Amino acid sequence: MANSYGITVALDSYTLGKLQAGNYSLQVFKGAKGNQSTALPTLWFSVTEFSATVSLKWTEQYGAFVDNQTIANGVVVDISSSKAMNLGDLMTLLSDGDTNVTTTGGRDGAITVFSQQSNEWICGMTQSMNGSAPTPICAFPLFGSQADLMEPYETVVLMFASGQVATGTVVEEAISSSVTITLSGAAPSVAVAFDMNLGWNTSGNPYAVVNPLPINLAETLIVPIS
Repeated sequence: MANSYGITVALDSYTLGKLQAGNYSLQVFKGAKGNQSTALPTLWFSVTEFSATVSLKWTEQYGAFVDNQTIANGVVVDISSSKAMNLGDLMTLLSDGDTNVTTTGGRDGAITVFSQQSNEWICGMTQSMNGSAPTPICAFPLFGSQADLMEPYETVVLMFASGQVATGTVVEEAISSSVTITLSGAAPSVAVAFDMNLGWNTSGNPYAVVNPLPINLAETLIVPIS
């Protein structure tokens, strides 16, 4: 049975009012393990309507996509090719740009994407948050006639930022106050709080760490596959 994970963010009334008046969003980034050291995180989910408690929930349901772009900070990946996949499945990017998913040929415990192209593309994993349509969590360079391996990594970075950013945007660095939260089957949920003036409060939870400014998201969220 797939594990479920959750994070709650408590907001006091002063903070709630300032976030709403200032056109803030809660940006959510999620980790991935992989075989490409130059992979980068993408904005996974964004909350723009706030209440005293913001809830984030997801399960172990995955997908993958390919996109005929190259990775750069600020690029918005196109996931129109996204298909649902299970760990162990193989997605093949065909020479005509279409994709095919099979249950054999992939690495156990990973999403495998193989390219039959002769130039660089992007690939990545997708996952659904709060029951919404799946959105991308990472962007990996996919080179011609090579394969990328990607595994789930249940580490999440949260930050509030003024203005709106599209989900799927490649983001290298968090320049606002942020918190890193690590979840697992043994600790599937974590509660934190945010104050507009004081920043993040983890109440001493060992699975949540307030980050220094700025933070390199790739170093935090993209880790080598074992």
